[in-house]
Amino acid sequence: MARGELSSTSIAKMSRAQQQTMRAQAMALARDALKVAPLTTHELFDAIGVTRSTGFTYLRTLAKAGEAHMTDQRRNGMALWAAGPDPKMDATDDAVDAAMELKRYVAQAQQMGMWRDPLVAALFGPARGAAA
Repeated sequence: MARGELSSTSIAKMSRAQQQTMRAQAMALARDALKVAPLTTHELFDAIGVTRSTGFTYLRTLAKAGEAHMTDQRRNGMALWAAGPDPKMDATDDAVDAAMELKRYVAQAQQMGMWRDPLVAALFGPARGAAA
C-alpha cells in the first residue's frame, strides 16, 4: 500500500469496514517496520505510505497500546521509534496509574467571619458557628 495508490476520493467512497481494514493493514506495516529497526517518524511514514497526521495517529495508538516507544537515540536530529513497550516505564498497570492520579478534594463551604446576605441566609440558612 504505497502513497498515491488510492486517491482521496476513492477512500471517501469506501465503506467503513474497508477503511478499518486499510487502517489495520497500515498498523501492521508500522509494527513490522519498527520490529526490523528503529526508525524516525519520516522513515516510518514513508515505509507505510501514510500522511504525517495519519502516521502520528498510528504512532500514538501504538505507544498507548505499549507496542512502540520513542528511544533516546537520534538520527539526523530526529528521535527514533522502536517496537515494544518503553523500558523506562516501571509498570503499565492501570492500578498504579490510578494510585498516582491526583485526587479531587471538595471542601464544604464555610462562613469566614464575613457578613452574610439575608437572602442567602434565608435560602441556605445561617452560617455555621455564627449567631442567627
